[in-house]
Amino acid sequence: MIIVLLILTLLTCIRAIVAAIKMMMFQAADVIDLTGLTPNQLRDWSIRRNLISPDVTPSGPGRHALYSWQTVIILRLLREVHVKFAAEVGAWSRGMTKLREHLQAASFPGLWGTIVHFESPEQAVLMSSRHGEILSGLVLPLDPHLRPLAMKLSLSTPDQQTLFPALAVT
Repeated sequence: MIIVLLILTLLTCIRAIVAAIKMMMFQAADVIDLTGLTPNQLRDWSIRRNLISPDVTPSGPGRHALYSWQTVIILRLLREVHVKFAAEVGAWSRGMTKLREHLQAASFPGLWGTIVHFESPEQAVLMSSRHGEILSGLVLPLDPHLRPLAMKLSLSTPDQQTLFPALAVT
């Protein structure tokens, strides 16, 4: 009986943490720090050209655009494609939008060890990095993009040791 109560309590806590992570929003200054974009790039990509729109648009004076962790990952990936591969960001907006939909259906902790496979600039798929098939297209690991967010959100990374080792309950 006690074990069942402990498990139910743990599940409730995990659900609350996942809900809190889903609701975590970042202002532009944090997004700039997390993505490496300049303020002009962020404004250009998200407001002027509407390539990757903010999750909450500014609605009047003193209101700031807000970005979810999924959008921050998308902006980081778009910057990587732009900087490393000299790709035109406008050509990748549809693929990034599709990837954003996949990310919104995923949990943050469940993305560790995941890669993004771009079959083309318009198509993106999330896959396990243990996927053995040789892929054609652009393949980017998500872990380097998850680490800065995990640090900002004070979440553990897979390589961190737990503070208290698991004990058997009898």
